[in-house]
Order: sequence, then C-alpha cells, then structure tokens
Amino acid sequence: MKLDFKEKYLVERSFTLIELLVVIAIIGIISGLIIVTMSGATTSANDARRKNDISALKKALTIYSTLNGLAYPIESTPCNIGAPSGSSPCSTLASAIADNLPTLPLDPSGQYYKYASDGTTYGIMADSALTDIDGNKYGTVTIGNQTWMAENLMTTRYRDGTPITYASTWSADGGYYGYPPNIGNTAEETPANIQSNKLGFVYQLSAVNSSHGLCPSGWHVPSDAEWKTLEMFLGMSETDANLTGWTRGTSEGRKLKEAGTTWTDHANRGTNASLFTAAGSGRRGPTGSFNNRSTLTYFWASGASGWIRALDYSYATVYRSTGSAANGFSVRCLKD
Repeated sequence: MKLDFKEKYLVERSFTLIELLVVIAIIGIISGLIIVTMSGATTSANDARRKNDISALKKALTIYSTLNGLAYPIESTPCNIGAPSGSSPCSTLASAIADNLPTLPLDPSGQYYKYASDGTTYGIMADSALTDIDGNKYGTVTIGNQTWMAENLMTTRYRDGTPITYASTWSADGGYYGYPPNIGNTAEETPANIQSNKLGFVYQLSAVNSSHGLCPSGWHVPSDAEWKTLEMFLGMSETDANLTGWTRGTSEGRKLKEAGTTWTDHANRGTNASLFTAAGSGRRGPTGSFNNRSTLTYFWASGASGWIRALDYSYATVYRSTGSAANGFSVRCLKD
C-alpha cells in the first residue's frame, strides 16, 4: 500500500518528533550526570584542601608547642583564623605561628576556620564541611589527630538510603531514632528548637551498630577506644581513661561542653576549649522517657557492649560506663 504525500509527511514528522524527544531525554541524563560528577569532584577537592590547610595549622602549632613548653596559643573564646580586625580574629594565634605559617588559610567555602585553646589543648573547626544523606550540614572539628562532627547527628536515614524508624515512645531497642526532651523534660523537643540549638536526634544502640551505616560515607560512630584517644589528647591519663564512672581525669568534660545557653549554669560550666561544642541535649530512657535536658548529655560508642560517655553540667569530668541498648542517646561521627 502506497502512502499519499500527506500521510507520508505525517509519518516522517512523527518519527522526527519521537527522535527529538529521545535526544532531549538523553541530553538531560548526560547533563545530570555531568552535574553530579562536577559536584562530587568539587567536594573532593574541597575536602583535600581542608585536610592540607588543617595539617599546615597543626604543624605550625606543634612547632610552637615544642618551643614553648608544650603549650598552645591561648584563645579562650572561639575566634576566626585569618579574619580582619572587628571579625573576631585569632590575633594571639596569628602572632604565635607567624614565622611558621605567615599566610593563614581560608576555608574553601569562603568561611573562616575557627580556633580555640586553653593552652593545654586546642580545636580547629571548619563550618558546614560535612553533609549527610538528608542534606543536613555539620561543622567538623580537628582535635589532635582526630576529626569529629562538631554537632550531634540528626539524620533520618542510613547512608545507604534505608529509612531509620522514628518512634515517639518505645519499650525496647527497635533501632529507633527520636527527638531529645524539651526544657521541662515533659515531651519531645520541637524540630525547630532541635535545629537552632544543634541538639541532634537520639538513637538506640542497634541503629548505631546497623550494617546500613548510621554516619555519612567516610565517617563512623567512634569506638570506646577512639573516645579514649580524644580524652587523652584533652589531658586525661591512660590509667584514668580506662576507668569507669565520673572519677576520670580532671577538666576534660569542661573542654568538651559548649559555653553557651544549652546547659544549666554552674562553676563547672563548659569552656569549649576543644570546639567539640557538646550541647546539654538530655536523653531518652529505655521506655522513651524524657530526661536530663540542660543537665546531662550522653553519647554512644559503637559496638555490642554499649559503651557510653556522658557530660554533666556540674561535673568537670567525662563519665564512662555501659548503657541499656533501648536508651536514646546522641551520636557524634568520627572521620575514617
């Protein structure tokens, strides 16, 4: 059967339109892949630059410490490295390491690195340097040879995309996540206040240990031994680090607690000399009860033993023990 001119034109035109749509779709896919690839490359380049910047700062601080009785330049209030006058510059730090690092680095995001020190320890923080699978951004802080999240985890999904089950109440370890208590310890805190106070979510132990991976790619929940490494860099002896309870070390807890408004005030208030910035987020008990907001905060360590760390508004030290797997405690991730 022969097609007349009009029919032939319509058939050829329809094929052309179909082909055009296919080409548009292919271009869209390729463009998306290019954008994702470029974004990943940019992130990797920024991570590499931050690593080099912080390594240079640490080297300069080590040289200074070696020449000055193992002390570090004191900046009791967190300051901005390389910032001009009027923008909270790290003046003491800049002067102290000028011979070894005359040009202070700037974070690739355009923000300033932050520094704080009480003279015996220090922290170097990069703002918004880490993003989880939900798109939440976190500051990171380098303390000694470790790099930690500078705020509590608040993801609703494991790093492979698997949802974490939310629960407002519970009676056992179901691998849940929940919200920390409100100020009155009467109910869950609101998402807005969780975000503004950087309280993060609380997680049960099986979520912490899940093979799906609770922390972002390249990060993990620290082990009990890795918590000890942090504590010993802050001044705790190895003997004390191996103890349990509150009678461990001296003032390491104060160095970890933020110095702001999330804690009940006390003579042992936080100095945040490490820039770890632990908030007084409280905990959820094994039955989902609301406890200890503004007076205590708890962190999980990875592993089946259920090791924990706790900070108290009235103690200068860091508590170490094991906890029930059904508790809802905060999580800080550590860089691999």
